[in-house]
Amino acid sequence: MQNNQVLNAKMRWILVFFILVSLGMDAYALSYSFTYKHEDYIFSSIVIIFVALFALFEIVLTLLNYRKTLFLFKYAFTDRGLVHPVPLISAVLVTIIGLSFTVPGLVIYLVRDDITIKSFSLVILSTGIYILVNCVFYYIYVLSFKRIMKESH
Repeated sequence: MQNNQVLNAKMRWILVFFILVSLGMDAYALSYSFTYKHEDYIFSSIVIIFVALFALFEIVLTLLNYRKTLFLFKYAFTDRGLVHPVPLISAVLVTIIGLSFTVPGLVIYLVRDDITIKSFSLVILSTGIYILVNCVFYYIYVLSFKRIMKESH
């Protein structure tokens, strides 16, 4: 039981760190948008702020009820301690969506010189990174708790 509480605390801080990385990308994209003030920079800024608010809300929910197990445990595992297949398949599909945002966003940002296109690619990139960060955390969470569950059975 003590081992689960320590792992739960570590998982919460890992998630907060990952979300802070996503927020760093949001801050960069927002500063780029405001620095160059391209056409439609207001729309880009609103989308980035919206993603950042989601990330901040997730940090608050993660740090709330710090001693309890993350809600993810209930969805990630069945009652018998096996990995629940539906959320796992969903995470794989969402990871593909996150990659389909991140990879083109990064490529376009690195290849194109137009400020408007670079700004839009940063919006896509920051959204994709937020999605990927959450999916990577899900995989780390499942693998970490699966190991503990095997040891306890």
